[in-house]
Amino acid sequence: MDLSSLSDPVFSVVDQLNNRIVIYSADDIRLLKKEADGDTDTLVQEKSEGNHYGYWQMLKRIGKAKEVTGCQDYQLLLPIPLAEIATNPQLSQNPGY
Repeated sequence: MDLSSLSDPVFSVVDQLNNRIVIYSADDIRLLKKEADGDTDTLVQEKSEGNHYGYWQMLKRIGKAKEVTGCQDYQLLLPIPLAEIATNPQLSQNPGY
């Protein structure tokens, strides 16, 4: 693989100032494939070396979020907005919030 092509955009968007924002590059796809193949030994280090989209989500999926960030159990979940809880009485707030 030509390493110079790893940062080539696979998917990008253009903002209001006409700047191209890369969402996924060839390197992002390579790392997603590595995760899917179960090769997670060096994945945390490789993804942390760049500004990779989905880093936090990857840490949660492979069970390393608490180890890498030092977060608490309740911080693995987002708080449910109070307006949503008020609308649906069957919802309960995630623990810790």
